[in-house]
Amino acid sequence: MLFNRMALIGFLSLLSCVFSFSGAWAQELVESFNTPLPVIEEMDPAAFEQATTLYDEIPFGNELLSYSVRLPKEWKKDEKSGQISSSDSHLLAEIARYNGPVGLEARSRFTVDILDLKYQVSAQQWILQHVLANGYNLQGIRVHNTRKVEVLLVTVEKDASYIVRAVAQINGKKMIFAQYAISDTNWATEQGMQAAAINSFALKTDKKEIIEDMLLFQFLDIAEFMYPASWTLRAPPLNSIDRMSAKVSNMNEDQSVNGQMEMDLVSSDVTKSLSDEIENYKSAFSKKGLILGEEIEKRDDFKFNENMEFAFLNVYAATDKESKMVDYEVWIAMMSANGFYYFVTLLTPARNADFFVWSRNTETYRVVVESVKPLEESLVED
Repeated sequence: MLFNRMALIGFLSLLSCVFSFSGAWAQELVESFNTPLPVIEEMDPAAFEQATTLYDEIPFGNELLSYSVRLPKEWKKDEKSGQISSSDSHLLAEIARYNGPVGLEARSRFTVDILDLKYQVSAQQWILQHVLANGYNLQGIRVHNTRKVEVLLVTVEKDASYIVRAVAQINGKKMIFAQYAISDTNWATEQGMQAAAINSFALKTDKKEIIEDMLLFQFLDIAEFMYPASWTLRAPPLNSIDRMSAKVSNMNEDQSVNGQMEMDLVSSDVTKSLSDEIENYKSAFSKKGLILGEEIEKRDDFKFNENMEFAFLNVYAATDKESKMVDYEVWIAMMSANGFYYFVTLLTPARNADFFVWSRNTETYRVVVESVKPLEESLVED
């Protein structure tokens, strides 16, 4: 397995300064989910309010789950719904259901589900996983931010097709998933109400926190970073402060590697020039069995520590020299502070190879990169 032959990837971040590619690698999987939400004529706000009832709920007395939503006046809340245990669950659990009137066609409904998240993931990544796992037909998507996404789906239930407009929002360590489902035969007349109702759905509290338990690692009094407790840390003995490194790996139960991050600190005092240092690592990288391919994207959505003098992050496709197949991605972050270069790399299965693992690895990488900071002691000038 490729990861087993790459235990010391090291300093791949320098390569981002070496390679320049025209054109971008085809992001088959993600690009297939880039269809925007269809434009729907909105209901007049006054007419919408007059035609609806406001529900203000606090399920299980838990403020993290509290929400408000406006639904048609003729709808009724199913008082038998939501009678689940509030204990931890990593499966979607329905906590509320509201039903439209009974008719010849399937009834419209609005449901709220919750899920206890196990690891770092953005709302967009989670919804794409949900779509893939359930075989839904995604008709459109709108990313509000990393913690909230809105989608339009087509689902089939007992030979009946439903058009579902839904919003997925992370709150604390929970995913809140609200869905308004309409029979496809009624969608043309009800789509305005559906869109307005979903837009009215709002969480009463907004808590942002890291999903996984995190551990701290320090490079003496020079720098530190956080990493998930579920990942395995390996740090070689420290022989010199001029070059320091640490590695964290996402391990399977059989101890195979699902993803790997490495951080390296290099003192500018031991480098003739940055370009020379880059060439050294270029040679080392080639010996590890990978070929860096096309640049997939430049990321400008990471929040680097304010004490960094400069920072950037690029993403590249990677191929195994033996298989010649694009199965991996290399994420490369480079930073500088107080006479040290910081290099943080991620080696992960490509998004079109294993989207579930890729999602976990890349969002965890975001948390790790954003936690990297020089320590105050190292910022004090002599």
